[in-house]
Amino acid sequence: MLRISHLNLEELFNMYLKDNSYAAHFYENSDIKLKKNIKTISSSDNMPILKEYDWKEDGSHSYGLIAQELEEMGYPELVSGDENSGRTVNYSAALSLIVGKLQVKIRELEKEIEELKNK
Repeated sequence: MLRISHLNLEELFNMYLKDNSYAAHFYENSDIKLKKNIKTISSSDNMPILKEYDWKEDGSHSYGLIAQELEEMGYPELVSGDENSGRTVNYSAALSLIVGKLQVKIRELEKEIEELKNK
């Protein structure tokens, strides 16, 4: 697995992506050991928890998920790596999961609104 950590987009493009790039999965570093000053932005039942944090390596500020939390919540298929190699997250799949769960929640709320209107 190719791991690219903390490259800016121009460096990444110049190194690897001068043409179209395709892959089944892209994983990004997301191990809690790499992050500090972690704050919860959003929290919901059975939904991946969005965090705000700083990277320990260079202090840059970012937003994302914690790989270990995804595993604990029952989404190990979104995580690659282990304690020794460090954990990464398939953010494309995580985003699809979040969008799907939001769609279900929106439908539930729309149904509740309709029921309240009809009372």
